[in-house]
Amino acid sequence: MVISQQNEVLIQGRHVCAGYYRDQQATNELIQDGWLQTGDLGFIDEDGFLFLTGRKGDLIVTSGGHNIWPHVIESLLEEHIGIEQAIVFGDRKKYLVAILFPNWSYFADNVDVSGTSDHWKDSPNVERWFQNLVDRILESRAGYERIGKLALLSQPLTADKEQLTVKGTLRRVAIKEQFADILDRLYSS
Repeated sequence: MVISQQNEVLIQGRHVCAGYYRDQQATNELIQDGWLQTGDLGFIDEDGFLFLTGRKGDLIVTSGGHNIWPHVIESLLEEHIGIEQAIVFGDRKKYLVAILFPNWSYFADNVDVSGTSDHWKDSPNVERWFQNLVDRILESRAGYERIGKLALLSQPLTADKEQLTVKGTLRRVAIKEQFADILDRLYSS
């Protein structure tokens, strides 16, 4: 096992697959110079222990050239009791956006409001309230790591809708496809 210059974990040995069945092009992309490209990013410490830091495909590179690991920002947001789920986008964009599933009970307990989450999710005032919350959570982060705009969901992301894996990991490509209209709105307005 070695770590590439791009911090990708590369492996080789008898335990590594020989490639894709009858797909030489895919095999050539997966295995280069005898090393399987795992897609995992990480480092090996001075004691020889491997630490995984993310997936190569998850890295956001903004239009300004800043590298951002979305799971870091998402974890910070989800640490707050007011946010149950967060997913961050912004690859090749000027700013980051987030789609949030708030803790609607927390919101209702902290704001004098009537209605339900179906009404609240589209309210500019409610979006502003959550934008202020997100701004406070991320105030110590670099400007390019802050959320420029956000959208709210009334229902959580689920595995049934193929938005999460069975383990609960975000399926970013599926979410991006399913919420393309929301992402277009966040970047066009």
